[in-house]
Amino acid sequence: MTRMLADHLGLLGALQVIPLVALASGAAFAIGRFSYEKDLRRLSLLPDMTFESPEFQP
Repeated sequence: MTRMLADHLGLLGALQVIPLVALASGAAFAIGRFSYEKDLRRLSLLPDMTFESPEFQP
C-alpha cells in the first residue's frame, strides 16, 4: 500500500498518510466492538443469555 501511495504522492507524502490508515482501522474496530455480540446473537451463533427474574417459589 505504501508503494502505491508513494507512486502518487511521493515517499514523504505516503509515509505521512499511512498513520491515518491505522487510526481509521482502529476506529472501525472500536465501533464494531459494540455491535459484535449483538450480531452474533442475531445470527444464532451465540446463545441468548436472558436471565429470568428470581421469584420466590414455596
